Amino acid sequence: MRLQEAYLSRYRILHNPADLSLAVQNLRLASGHATQGFPERLKAAFRWVAAAEEHNHASGLEAYTTFFNLFDGHLATRSLTISRRETAAAFYYARSLPVVAVSCTIRHINLRRAVELVEQGRGQKWSLASRLRTLVEDLEPANSTLVHNYLELSKLISNAAQSSATITDRAAADRAATEYRRLTRQWEAVVAEIRDLPAFSRFLLPPSYEDLQLAARQ
Repeated sequence: MRLQEAYLSRYRILHNPADLSLAVQNLRLASGHATQGFPERLKAAFRWVAAAEEHNHASGLEAYTTFFNLFDGHLATRSLTISRRETAAAFYYARSLPVVAVSCTIRHINLRRAVELVEQGRGQKWSLASRLRTLVEDLEPANSTLVHNYLELSKLISNAAQSSATITDRAAADRAATEYRRLTRQWEAVVAEIRDLPAFSRFLLPPSYEDLQLAARQ
C-alpha cells in the first residue's frame, strides 16, 4: 500500500487531521517528483484531487492546478496530433475535471481562478496543437537554440513513450523507464529556461486572468 493511502485509510478511521495533512503532503511530493515521468506524476495528482475533494481539503485548488499543468506538459511532449489524442484518451477518467475544478474554485470564492480553469480546460480539448505552434514560432527569433532543444527533447520523449509500450522484457522496460525519466527532466529544465526569458514566463501555462481580460477587450 502506498504511504499516502495508508495515511488516508487511518484518517477515515481516526479522523486525525494530521493524517490527512501527511497524505496530501505525500501526494504533493509524488506529483512533483523529478525522477518520475509525466504518467506517474499525473496519477499522483489525480489521487490528490480525489482526496482533496473527498475530505474538502484546502489544497484542492493546488491539486487541480498541478494536474492540469502536468497534463499540458504531457501532451506537449507528444509530437503528433494522433499521439496527443491517444494520450488524452488514456486519462479518460479526468475529462470532467475542468468542470469540477471550476466548482472547487467557486466554493473557495476564487472566481478569477475559475475563469482561468475554464479557459485551460477548453484549451486542452481544442487548441493545444495550434497554441504550441504559436508559442514555438514566437520563441524562434528570441532563442533558436532553446527552440531546437525543446522540439528535439519533445520528439525523443514521444518516441520513447511509444516504443516502451511494445517492450515485454522486464530489464529492457526498466531501462526504457529510466531513459524516459531522464529525458523528462531535461525537457522540464529547457521549459524552465524558456520561462526565464522576457515575455515567455507563461510558456506552456494557461493564460492568466489578466491575459484573458486583455483578450476580451480586444
